Amino acid sequence: MLHSQYDQRFFVEDVIDSITGQLIQARSLDGTSLCLQKIPLYDLTIKEMSLNQLMQQLQHPYIVPILDMILEDNQLILVHPPNTGEPLLLEVNPNRPMELYQAMQFVLKVLQVIVYVKETNLPLHIACDPKKILVREGDPLLLFFSVEHLEEEHESWRKLLPFLLTGQFYDSGVEDLFIQLKVNKIPSSISKLIKQVITSKMTMQTFMEILNDYLDEYWKKTIQKQPHWKWVVLCGVFMMFIFIVKSTSTYHTCLPQQDKANDHFYTNPAWFDLRNRDREYQLPVGVDRFSRITGSFSMGKGSTFYFLLQSKKDKEKQYGLTVSSNGRIILYQRSGKRQLPMLISSEFRVKPRKIYHYIIEYERGKPLAVQLQESGSKLKWIGIGTLPIASSFIVRIEGKGMVVVKQPRTELVKKRVNRSISYLYPTPWRLVFGQGKIMNNKTVLFPGSTVEQLHLKKSFMIRPVTMQYPFSINLLTTDHQQWKAYWNAKSRLELFYLQEQLKKMAVKKTDWIQQGSKLIKVHIYTTHTRSMIQFYDGNEQKNLTYSRQIAPIIQRVTLNVEGKTILY
Repeated sequence: MLHSQYDQRFFVEDVIDSITGQLIQARSLDGTSLCLQKIPLYDLTIKEMSLNQLMQQLQHPYIVPILDMILEDNQLILVHPPNTGEPLLLEVNPNRPMELYQAMQFVLKVLQVIVYVKETNLPLHIACDPKKILVREGDPLLLFFSVEHLEEEHESWRKLLPFLLTGQFYDSGVEDLFIQLKVNKIPSSISKLIKQVITSKMTMQTFMEILNDYLDEYWKKTIQKQPHWKWVVLCGVFMMFIFIVKSTSTYHTCLPQQDKANDHFYTNPAWFDLRNRDREYQLPVGVDRFSRITGSFSMGKGSTFYFLLQSKKDKEKQYGLTVSSNGRIILYQRSGKRQLPMLISSEFRVKPRKIYHYIIEYERGKPLAVQLQESGSKLKWIGIGTLPIASSFIVRIEGKGMVVVKQPRTELVKKRVNRSISYLYPTPWRLVFGQGKIMNNKTVLFPGSTVEQLHLKKSFMIRPVTMQYPFSINLLTTDHQQWKAYWNAKSRLELFYLQEQLKKMAVKKTDWIQQGSKLIKVHIYTTHTRSMIQFYDGNEQKNLTYSRQIAPIIQRVTLNVEGKTILY
């Protein structure tokens, strides 16, 4: 198991021995899910390098993102985000081999990563063993490194293309491989190339050049098969004309007559009844990089509303939200038939036959943010889910029962923007994970949620609805040290310092557990040699104090709550 630095910064949830190797599932002190891997250090030159320099050199589109590195006890620990991709062995198998030209592109991308890592002159090796490759949106993601001497020859790349084309490993039975290639209707020229790669000392560079030549020929043939551009323009104009005529007629006939008489917004041509559209509507603009989707919907009693982000490359992978027949909101992720709920609304319910406006914000590499607000009401519900598996989506809206939607709008933002709906105005906090509600300038955080300060404030107030649930205030310093002030819901305030091990630095007894809701003022003091976290409930003051030779500079403040809490 990992020691010292790991114990300082992470809580281990599980150690997984999977087909991609050993992964350590953990959480940071602020509740963020992470994935870790450890690499034994056989080459000590890496210890002399700057970890920041090393991490910068290992950033590549086809390498799993590295968030941080820890160097200790002759091992290198890499910190990755969760849900980075699916194992290649689950995507490719004998019943579902990869198509020829897709496989050739895939192999080229993997080899580009190996060449890139070698050119950095780092004492690191990244293997292309199919068992150690992940797939995201059809692209490879290489995960596991080893520290070995660069002059050592690595031959695993020779087996990758045969595996992709057959879904099987042929470590000894080469004859069986070529029989299967013939069965899969792989051209004889490709089979000969594979034979040369496996049985001869063809270099990686030569192999990449040949693959590039094959792909160039393929694209030339594809372009030649395309229809003449004039016919393309004429067909496009004709299809646009049909779309306009059809859309105009649909605007005025899309809703049942009995509903038009009851609700004024049903007569608005911008609203669509999903029952008359096979219960599905697809936005013309997809979601990619930084996107914001806005729209409105209304649903009858017992109906269900679905908002889906569907992977452009793999339709079985979806991420989105459902409003169930009882009005509960569920953020979920789906891969094939397997659906995993990420977040379920606590108190907030969608009421039947009411109009709700929604804002959904997507930023690649960030959790999905959702805001719902009833028309005419000041109450807003905000939820932050976990990271989507895919990164580029089409947007679909579906309904079961009586569901009407106002034509949604997708805005693709060219530059990075602040994710405003996660900002819990007027408080200084931003929702990182979980859910909350805002009404009349009152912000309520629901159990299991995490917030962080937008701008560092050393004084703030919180009001737990009941003191029977724990909460923690986590401090991260500029020198990457972590402190945790923890209310254990058992009449104790405790202060922990995470260094080589978890150390309890201070304890204060209180009678909070015997009382109900309580407004707590928190203040963080720092001097040259002493720091203190002060808690004041209006009657008594509790100080958690610690001393150091140099007081830390606070960089980040986060709050985790296990019970319903009001923020100020």
